[in-house]
Amino acid sequence: MSTILMEENEEPASPTARMMQVPGFDICIYAIMGYVTLIDLDLFKSDLGQTLVKHPRFSSLLVAKDKKGGKYSWKQTIVDIEKHVFAPDLDPNMESPDKFVENFISRLSREKLDPTKPVWEMHVLNVKPSYANSTVIFKIDHSIGDGVSLISFILACAKKTSNPESEPAMPSKKPKIKIDRDKINNNIGLLMTMKKLFSSVWIIFLVFYYTLIDLVVFLATILFFKDTKTPIKGAKEVENSPKRFVHRIVDLDDVKLVKNAMNADPLDHIGRSKATMDRKKLSLQPNCVFMILKLIIKLFGTKVAAKITSRIFYSTTVAVSNVMGPQKDIVLYGHPLSYIAPTVSGFPQLCQKANYYEELVPNPHQLCDELQNSLLNLKETVKKKGLSIKPL
Repeated sequence: MSTILMEENEEPASPTARMMQVPGFDICIYAIMGYVTLIDLDLFKSDLGQTLVKHPRFSSLLVAKDKKGGKYSWKQTIVDIEKHVFAPDLDPNMESPDKFVENFISRLSREKLDPTKPVWEMHVLNVKPSYANSTVIFKIDHSIGDGVSLISFILACAKKTSNPESEPAMPSKKPKIKIDRDKINNNIGLLMTMKKLFSSVWIIFLVFYYTLIDLVVFLATILFFKDTKTPIKGAKEVENSPKRFVHRIVDLDDVKLVKNAMNADPLDHIGRSKATMDRKKLSLQPNCVFMILKLIIKLFGTKVAAKITSRIFYSTTVAVSNVMGPQKDIVLYGHPLSYIAPTVSGFPQLCQKANYYEELVPNPHQLCDELQNSLLNLKETVKKKGLSIKPL
């Protein structure tokens, strides 16, 4: 039995982690990891024991100090890797390995994590689905962290394929070009100072304005704003229904062909998205909401906070998430990684990434097939009409 002894220590749980302990507010993150090779279980566990389980969050229990008051803390414990890493005995030559992996993840999403041990587990599937030679399903309770922090930590456990001694780099901002102010004469320097002062005042105004607008919209969403009722909008308690994780891969050349025929520029959409993100960055709404959440938990408890948060989720139809991964090929837990696809379950929205609720979409494969076929039909139409000429 492989065990890691941890120093006993306690740390108060965050307001979000406390809120997620409310019954019915079970949210889990899934990282579906495809590997280039079959998994050597002993090597996988050994590397896991030297990296992941040394992190306090993955070696701690969430214990209740005052369950009625919603007070929890992280308490370090003994980690038995054998109770967290599971490798069922499978036929490597089975028919439809893709369907098997999909059904396995669907069944896994219906099971709750055992709270008597650190709330994470891994399932090693040594079968060969499309685009990989083996699959590892990493299931994590959302109270451990969000998608960005978890992916960042997973990458910190990885090594570059080209250089096993170095860690992969995450995308970073380009450094700003520094201006040599000594070369600027006094007149231009005064003009730039006035311009900078005006810009600072304008940005402060925008911060207050956007924060106020976003807080009003946030409050309205809690009280009465909601998406139009449609067949794909989740009803109450839909988050507890079985989930189905499906995916399709399309050729970007086909997308480019249709884009050229329509004389469309994807950068227009990217520009609008960037403008929206830039505006959101000026808003202090997330900070204000976090402080309000802490106040509600302190005054009324975690159940009230969870109910208010659920109202926001029930008011929307679709959730979109984007977590950036590594830029280069990496080795993770002793094996070269082919892809990593994070998703989440427990929200009442129709889909996150490729996560569909069976109650809303009884046949998600048909939905994906129709989306894929619609692109192929557009491609054939473009070719028949002779529109597949690249624009100047």
